[in-house]
Amino acid sequence: MEKNDILNSDWAVRRSAAGNPNTPVGTLVELAKDSDCAVRSSAAGNPNTPVDMLVELAKDSDWAVRRNAAGNPNTPVGTLVELAKDSDCAVRSSAAGNPNTPVGMLVELAKDSDWAVRRNAAGNPNTPVGTLVELAKDSDWAVRRSAAGNPNTPVDTLVELAKDSDCAVRSSAAGNPNTPVGTLVELAKDSDCAVRSSAAGNPNTPVGMLVELAKDSDWAVRRNAAGNPNTPVGTLVELAKDSDCDVRSSAAENPNTPVDTLVELAKDSDCDVRSSAAENPNTPVDTLVELAKDSDCDVRSSAAGNPNTPVDMLVELAKDSVCAVRRSAAGNPNTPVDTLVELAKDSDCAVRSSAAGNPNTPVGTLVELAKDSDCDVRRSAAGNPNTPVDTLVELAKDSHWGVRRNAAGNPNTPVGTLVELAKDSDWAVRRNAAGNPNTPSGTLVELAKDSHWGVRRNAAGNPNTPSGTLVELAKDSDCYVRSSAAENPNTPGYKPIEDEFIVSETYVAIKGTNHIWYKHNYPNVDPFYTCGCFCGSRKMLLSRIYSIDQSEDPAIRMRILMALDKKFKEVFGR
Repeated sequence: MEKNDILNSDWAVRRSAAGNPNTPVGTLVELAKDSDCAVRSSAAGNPNTPVDMLVELAKDSDWAVRRNAAGNPNTPVGTLVELAKDSDCAVRSSAAGNPNTPVGMLVELAKDSDWAVRRNAAGNPNTPVGTLVELAKDSDWAVRRSAAGNPNTPVDTLVELAKDSDCAVRSSAAGNPNTPVGTLVELAKDSDCAVRSSAAGNPNTPVGMLVELAKDSDWAVRRNAAGNPNTPVGTLVELAKDSDCDVRSSAAENPNTPVDTLVELAKDSDCDVRSSAAENPNTPVDTLVELAKDSDCDVRSSAAGNPNTPVDMLVELAKDSVCAVRRSAAGNPNTPVDTLVELAKDSDCAVRSSAAGNPNTPVGTLVELAKDSDCDVRRSAAGNPNTPVDTLVELAKDSHWGVRRNAAGNPNTPVGTLVELAKDSDWAVRRNAAGNPNTPSGTLVELAKDSHWGVRRNAAGNPNTPSGTLVELAKDSDCYVRSSAAENPNTPGYKPIEDEFIVSETYVAIKGTNHIWYKHNYPNVDPFYTCGCFCGSRKMLLSRIYSIDQSEDPAIRMRILMALDKKFKEVFGR
């Protein structure tokens, strides 16, 4: 819809547009002044609403508008300080959860009379350790639960929280990656199924306990055990026969589930189980061929995204009547070039977007996709490692922030263009420029002073950031910035972390930033990677790291990737 069409629509349409991250900035500015408080509230929560408008919205007479402004990641620090003193507890609560709220204010908010404010302060990654220790003793269970889930809560405090009278607190402690093994063993025997379920999903829970948890009477406990990467093969075989379809589906997703078991799961009566089997990189080719013909479109879509699905089946799936199936085929690293060219002309923008992100899509086709009327298609083209330099220069001037963001993260974007993108009005564009390995050191010095923590975090991790700047970033008020600086090899006093790997007959795995990263080895296809919902080639993963998803510091992810590649070569010689 055009700007005037949106502004002249009813309040429900205006509210939806105000909350949509794809709404142009100019339209958001107008919606932020809307007479309806629900519309202004949506605009206040939109991450693309300009900073000066957020400052105004933070003074709004309506508490819901101020609350959303208090939770917005782009609201300036000075404004957050004022919102943290708001008379409305919901506004203070939102400010307490904002990672940009200064440490000093978090300490004050942790003493608030309202439990929800203290709860959000307890979950904030920047809340100081000493304050977390106090919050862990709070009279309200929800506050203690947030403290139990905070990765910065000290180990001895986690041990105490694991004995809490409230099961939700114990459950959070059971899921915390820093909870000691001995404590996890006790939590795995807890009388409450939610606590046992969290322990069953924790990758640090000992194998012996996982075997016991796999026999639990509660389906959710067995499901989490079925998905744990450390659950033994024999136990996975039994879980694959479970009466509960969610347990079987979790077993079907596990990369350690044996091939013959996956073959059986691929015949399951439940479509979700078959879909999980179709996603699993260990599922045999002939089984994938059958799954690619499944009557359920979700199963076919999963098969279309699997790098081991044969090329001739990918060609057929690319003609599927369901757009989600064609979209998966368009993103598959093994889909033939001529098929990608056809998918790039698809009537569905999601299919074209997937083709625009595929590194195997021909350059000429990428140039055309970069001119697409849909911003998501242009955004994917801007992140593609094969998009030509002159096309990237044009995409860097795009009216949509998401397109400029991906261009800012693309390692092929010229230095001069990166310097300009580093001055962009949108924080996400500046963040991606700060994470780009080609951004010059002088520009990184300026980005290291940015008002947004995400920009400073990426500058802190960038290998080109000068050591003097890294010393300053190591003292930053934001814990994520300090963490990235600490992990940068150029930071004075840097101490490398010893990587831990999982090695099997078909893959090498390493603990990533949010998920375990796998690199798979099969004889008839190029090595490929899976992590979380991602499955694809190295080029596709690089595009994701630098352009598409910078929720984590790209420099840290690159160091993880290089360590994984090195170990994979040692094990498989390729």
